Amino acid sequence: MTNIVPQSPNSNRDTWVALETYCRKLASAGNELYIVAGVLGQGGSGSNGGTTKTLAEGKIVVPESLWKVIVILPVGDNDIERIDSGTRVIAIKIPNRQSIKSNWGEYRLSVNELEDLTGYDFLSNVSTSLQKQLESRVDKGETY
Repeated sequence: MTNIVPQSPNSNRDTWVALETYCRKLASAGNELYIVAGVLGQGGSGSNGGTTKTLAEGKIVVPESLWKVIVILPVGDNDIERIDSGTRVIAIKIPNRQSIKSNWGEYRLSVNELEDLTGYDFLSNVSTSLQKQLESRVDKGETY
């Protein structure tokens, strides 16, 4: 299970797939996307209701939420050098439950907030000053 996690049907089939579709749209429009994804916590809900913390006799953790960080760049070379203060960075944290809103844009947060939750340092290859600028913003761009 290196590329899958237990995910509520509504989260997977509606909100998460809408974000993935949007990412494909951005790539088709001539952009490169750097995407990092993962999970947080324990305890999601599925179509049977209630909260489930594990599956398969405790061998598989059901996450509380799923997250992504997406860095969007025009196609080109020298990727790190092309990142500037205007680079769009989307960070999201989507609850893993049936009672989820369908618009993934409602789950945006700053990269700093996501770093606090995960313990990861996401944009560590860019300069410290640029990292501070990009990570403090919550994306306000289109979502469709």
